[in-house]
Amino acid sequence: MDKLVEVHNVDTLMHELSQRIEGNLKYADMPWDIADQVVSYISGYYDDHDYDGLVEFLDELSGLGYSELKRAWDSLTEKQKKEVVEQLIHNITETGLHELFGQIEAESEIEKPLKVKAKIKRAAKDYLDGRISLGDFAAEISYLFWPKDYEKLDEEERESLEKFTRSFDDLSKYLDEAEVKELVRHYFIDKS
Repeated sequence: MDKLVEVHNVDTLMHELSQRIEGNLKYADMPWDIADQVVSYISGYYDDHDYDGLVEFLDELSGLGYSELKRAWDSLTEKQKKEVVEQLIHNITETGLHELFGQIEAESEIEKPLKVKAKIKRAAKDYLDGRISLGDFAAEISYLFWPKDYEKLDEEERESLEKFTRSFDDLSKYLDEAEVKELVRHYFIDKS
């Protein structure tokens, strides 16, 4: 079993947790959906002051060892605990959006790449210039990949659309607008 590096500050704990959790996310089928769920659980445990549940969940995600994590967590002040949770949520959210935007970019290469990429780039520019909201940008992308009416989608397509929409909305709430815009610019303007 891996042991947690002795924690003398928040940065050490954050580094250990973030590195392992983010690494594990990248192996999931839909890492943005998993990131969304992980953030929801972390927030829930923390908001409910269920620190034992939070430490157990973080151990399951990271494999750092419950007793080591518990000892590290208990050594932190309330302010430090809050910093750890906020930074962890930020890091997981950022990883989730990177994975989501990277998947959108990859999918745009598969079918009619020039047409799809041009529409995504136009929508990205409209979002970055303030002509449309982030929600409208997400809707534009969803129309490109799920062009049928919702009722005409099969069960798998509906599930994919719902996970995409929920993850896009939920994850973007945890980052500053400037950070989201930078990710949009990176994936849909600079790379195209």
